Amino acid sequence: MVCIVKLNDWMAEKGMTSTQFAALIGCRESTVSMYLNGKRMPRLNLMRKIIEATGGAVTADDMFGTRTAPEKGRAA
Repeated sequence: MVCIVKLNDWMAEKGMTSTQFAALIGCRESTVSMYLNGKRMPRLNLMRKIIEATGGAVTADDMFGTRTAPEKGRAA
């Protein structure tokens, strides 16, 4: 799942734990853990906070898997 990789990578790059990230976006550590394990998707209000906290490095497309690959022979 893309969101797990993107969010995990971003947190690792920043040296941030799930507890620290949860405090940054204003939720519980267990909620962040569920996002990271693919057991839950963020609601709109927390998705906005995730985008803001990561400076846009993790997007709604990443979290919800709405980004699609371009068709063969077509530019994105």
